[in-house]
Amino acid sequence: MNVNNINQMHGSIVNLLQQSRLKEAQTQAEALVNLCSYWTLTNQLEQNRTSYNYMLDYMRQGISDPQRENLYLRLRTDLWEIADRARILLLDKVSSHYYHETRRTQALLPPEPNLKEQLAELESIVDDIDLCQLPPHNNVIPDDLRRRHEAASRRLFINVWTSDPWTDEQVDQADLWLESNIVATHDISLLVSAVSMSLLQWFDPKKMQWLLRASVSFEVEYCERALVGVALALLQHGDRVYLYPDLTETIRKHAAEYGLGKRLNTVYLQLLRCRETDSINRKMQEEILPTMLQNKDLFRKLKQSLEDEYEGDVPDWAEALDRLGLNDKIREMNDLQMQGKDIYMSTFAPLKSHPFFNDLPNWFRPFDLEHSAIPAELRQSGTFQKKLSLFFEVGALCDSDKYSLTFMLQHLPQAQRDLMFAQLSQEALDGLEDNEHLDKLRRFACQPQTISNRYLQDLYRFFKISRYKGQFADPFRESIDLYANPVLRIVLNRPELKREIADLFLSEQRWKEAGDIYKDLTNTLPPSNEDYEKAGFCLQKQKYYGQALRYYEKADLLAHGNAWILRHLGTCCRMTERYKEALAYYEQADAIQPGNRGVLYQIANCLADLEEYKEAMDRYFRLDLAEEHSIRAWRGIAWCAFKLERWDTAAKYYDRIPDKEKTARDWLNAGHVALVSDIPANAILLYRHAADKFGDRTEFREALLDDLTELESYGVTYNDLLLIADEAL
Repeated sequence: MNVNNINQMHGSIVNLLQQSRLKEAQTQAEALVNLCSYWTLTNQLEQNRTSYNYMLDYMRQGISDPQRENLYLRLRTDLWEIADRARILLLDKVSSHYYHETRRTQALLPPEPNLKEQLAELESIVDDIDLCQLPPHNNVIPDDLRRRHEAASRRLFINVWTSDPWTDEQVDQADLWLESNIVATHDISLLVSAVSMSLLQWFDPKKMQWLLRASVSFEVEYCERALVGVALALLQHGDRVYLYPDLTETIRKHAAEYGLGKRLNTVYLQLLRCRETDSINRKMQEEILPTMLQNKDLFRKLKQSLEDEYEGDVPDWAEALDRLGLNDKIREMNDLQMQGKDIYMSTFAPLKSHPFFNDLPNWFRPFDLEHSAIPAELRQSGTFQKKLSLFFEVGALCDSDKYSLTFMLQHLPQAQRDLMFAQLSQEALDGLEDNEHLDKLRRFACQPQTISNRYLQDLYRFFKISRYKGQFADPFRESIDLYANPVLRIVLNRPELKREIADLFLSEQRWKEAGDIYKDLTNTLPPSNEDYEKAGFCLQKQKYYGQALRYYEKADLLAHGNAWILRHLGTCCRMTERYKEALAYYEQADAIQPGNRGVLYQIANCLADLEEYKEAMDRYFRLDLAEEHSIRAWRGIAWCAFKLERWDTAAKYYDRIPDKEKTARDWLNAGHVALVSDIPANAILLYRHAADKFGDRTEFREALLDDLTELESYGVTYNDLLLIADEAL
C-alpha cells in the first residue's frame, strides 16, 4: 500500500460522505481500517455501523425518532473522523514527508510534556530572561538561556503540529496559554501557527474552536495569526465544518459579535493578492529591477541632489527619470506596495538557503533580533543595532525576510554594512526622527491588516520555496470559491463584502470570477446600477455580448442618460450585428458627451456597417480633423471611398497609413483598390505585402478569395484572383 493508494481510498470515502451515501462509505472505510490493524478504530467503525443499522430498522418499522437527523449527522462526522485517523496512521508507516517522519520518530520516544507542562517550562524561562534585565546582568541574556528558550518553543511547535485531535483536557491546557500573562507573545504566536498547520493536515473541530478564541484576543500579533489559520482551515474544510453544529454556532456568534465576516473578507482579499506574487516577481525581475540597475548613476545623482533640493535649480536627472520611464517604474512599485502586494519575494527568495530555514518551525517564528541564529554583532546594543531594530519595527518586511536580511548582513564587510545603514539613515530613518511620522508608521505596522498580510507573505514563502514545499496542499494554488463554501456563505454573504472581492477580481481582469459575483449582486435589494454595469462589462470582456446587453439595459433603466452605459450598449449591439440599435445608442451618448472622439468613431463605424458610406465618410473626416495622425480615421475613409468608387481617395488614404502601422487587411484592401483601378502590377506588390503580414499562405489565399463577391461587381473574376494569388506568392 503506497501513499497514492491510501489517499485515493480516503478520497473515495470522503466523496461518498459528501453525497450522504453512508452505507457505501462504511464499506469502503472498513477496507481502509483493516489495513491499519488498529483495534480502537475497528471497534469505532463497528459501533458506527451498528448505530446506523438500528436507525434504519426503526425507520423501516415506522418508529418515530425526533433525534434521527442529529444521529445521522453524528454518524457521518464520526465516520469521516475514523477515515481521517486511518489515513494518517497508514501514511505514518509509508510516507517520507517530514510530518509523518516526525510522527514515526515520536512514536518511538518517551511521551513529550503536555501543553500545561510546556507552558510552565516556557514561563520559567521567561522569568529567567526577565532577571537578566536587572543589574548586574544589565540586559545580557546568556547564550545557553536563549538557546533553551528556542529549543522549548521548537518542541512546542513540533508537538502541536503533529498531534492527534485534541481531547477536552488538551483544550483546557491550550486555553491556559491564552490566559497566561507571563509567556512571551512570540511563543503563543508560534503555538497558533502550529495549531493552524496541524488543522491543514488533520481536521479537528476542537483546534478550530481554539483558533476562533485566539482570534479575538487582545494581543494583535497572534490574534491575526489565528484569524489567518481560521481562514485557511475554512477554505480546506468548509464542506465538513457545517456537520458540527457547535462549531457552526461559534462561527455565527463570532460573525455577529466580533465582525468575523469583515475580518475574514480582509484576509481572503490579501490571500487573493498573494496569488499575484509570481507575476509581480516576474515583473520585478524582468522589467522594474533591470531598468533601475541600468541607471545606477542616475539614482546616485538623485541621492546627491536631495541634499541640494532647496537651491532652486532643476537637476538634469529630473527629465531623465521621465524620459527613461523610471518615474513610472518607481510609482508602480509604490502602488503595488500600497495595495498590500508582495514586492520583496524576488529579492529575498535566493536568501532562503540559510541553514536557519532548514528547520521547519523557523518559517513560522516571529522575528526576534535576539535569536541566537542572528550574528552577535547585530544583537549588541549600539547605533547600528538601534537603526536595524527601528527599521524592522516600521519597515515593510515579513518576519522570514527580516531573518534573511540579518543573515545577509552577517556576510557583509563592516565598512559596507556601515555604508548601507548610513544611506538608510539619510534616506529613510532621518524622517523617523519626526515623532509624529514615526508614530504613524508604528501604528500602521501594528494594524491588524498589516500583520495578517505579512504573515500571509511568510506562509507564501513557506509553501512556495521552502524545502518542504511539495509536502503540503498549497492554499495559494488551490482554487478559491468562497461562496460555494457552506460555512463561508454564512459569514461572507453580505453585499458590501462580496463587492470588495468582485472589485479585486475586476482590477486584476479576472472577468469570470468578478462577473459571477456581480451577477449574483444584481439580485440584492435595492438594486445597484453599478452592479449591473460591472456584470455587463465582465460579460462583454468574455465576448458574451448578448448577455452583457441584458445587464447594460437594466443599468440604463436605473441610471438613464449615463454615457458610459450607452457606449457599451452600442458596442454590444454592434458586436451582435444590431447596427441600427448601436447607432441609436452612440448618438444618445454623443448628445450627452459631444466631441467624444471614441463615440464619433463608433458612429462612423455603425454608418459603414449600415452601408451608408457617404455619411460614414463624413464622420471619419470629422475624426481626422479632431485627432492628430488618426490612423483609424484614415482606414475608415479609405474603405468608404473604396465602396463609393472613389479610387484615388481610397488609394491616397491607404498610402497615408505608415507601413509599420498597416495590418494585413490594410495591405489587402489597398491591393483591391489598385486592382479595380486597373493597376495590376501595383496590386500584386501590395498583395505580396499582405501575404507577408498574414504569414500563412493559406490564410492569405482564403482572405483574398473571401473578397471575391465584393470584387466581382468591379469586373474581377475568380480566375483573376487565382492568378494574382499565385503571382503574389
